[in-house]
Amino acid sequence: VVVSCIYSRASDWSDTLTWFLGDGVGAYVVGAVPDGEGFRAFHAVNTAESCGSFSYRLEDSGDGPKAVIRAGAGAGNALREVTPKTIRECCGGVAKRAGIALADVDFFVPNTPLAWFTDTFAATLGIDKRKTISTYAQYANMGPALNPVNLHSGLHRGLIHPGDDVVLFSIGSVSTAAAALVRIG
Repeated sequence: VVVSCIYSRASDWSDTLTWFLGDGVGAYVVGAVPDGEGFRAFHAVNTAESCGSFSYRLEDSGDGPKAVIRAGAGAGNALREVTPKTIRECCGGVAKRAGIALADVDFFVPNTPLAWFTDTFAATLGIDKRKTISTYAQYANMGPALNPVNLHSGLHRGLIHPGDDVVLFSIGSVSTAAAALVRIG
């Protein structure tokens, strides 16, 4: 499964929104694994209450029409309200579906679309920030590529080990947020 993000093509370089957008690609290899490893549970919630926070608009770039990403007037407030609730619902829901407590999760891999996201994520769940990872400082917001990039980085840095129960979480502003629980093989 390959995911990619090319925010640079939809950026207006005169808009301060672009300072936290990046391009990236990531992939998951999906296949059979031994019993007791791999996918354990999934939980998703709708984030429609944040609609209007971000949108793509067709604008005249001087060279013809261009799709440009823009932040809505209430984006900051919407994210502050939706983010903690969504983190609790998704992560709590996936742990419950897997039949474990959040305290039993070994590591959390959130997407990290903003510099403050990992701090908010850890505080919301009441977990030690060392049980999370962020590549925001290296790559900024790469949209859907954040989860596989953060997972790869956690594995590469030795933060995630075989047998660990890991929650992958992604907030989808203006759409859906989801969490999956996997046991690392």
